[in-house]
Amino acid sequence: RRQVLDCTDEKGRELWERNLLGYSIGELAVQEGQNSDYVGKRLRRAMQGALRRLVLNKDGEKRNR
Repeated sequence: RRQVLDCTDEKGRELWERNLLGYSIGELAVQEGQNSDYVGKRLRRAMQGALRRLVLNKDGEKRNR
C-alpha cells in the first residue's frame, strides 16, 4: 500500500490516506469544498496513475536485466 501511495501526487496521496482512515467520499468532498463526483474521480485517477507508474517502472527494470 505504501509503495502505491508513494507513486501518487501529494494531493492524491492526502485524499487516499484520509479515505483509508475511514472518511467517505462525501466527507472528503465537504472538507475539500468540492462535489463528491470530483473527489471520486480525483481518487480514481490518482490510483490509476500510481499503478501505471508502478507497472511501467517494473517493466523498465525487467528490460534492464
